Amino acid sequence: MNDKRYRASAQVWAADLGEGETALFDSRTQRYLTVNETGRALWEALQEPNTVAGAAAALVREFEVEQAEAEAAVREFLPQLLAEDLVAEA
Repeated sequence: MNDKRYRASAQVWAADLGEGETALFDSRTQRYLTVNETGRALWEALQEPNTVAGAAAALVREFEVEQAEAEAAVREFLPQLLAEDLVAEA
């Protein structure tokens, strides 16, 4: 997962629900996934092709956490986004 680049699907739209929640709506399946602030920041980082380290760097900037902690968060959530076909290898 390190050197690969990932990108958010163009068929998935994000909508701010307020109170730190964002809905990711997949127009192909009519399904949605609700994510927290960390998930939203990761989603934004994947609007352009990005590596795990690059996406984690966005989390470091946004939340002032250590790079290793941010990378762990990306590695934890990215498989779900891939499995739901919300993100793909770029």
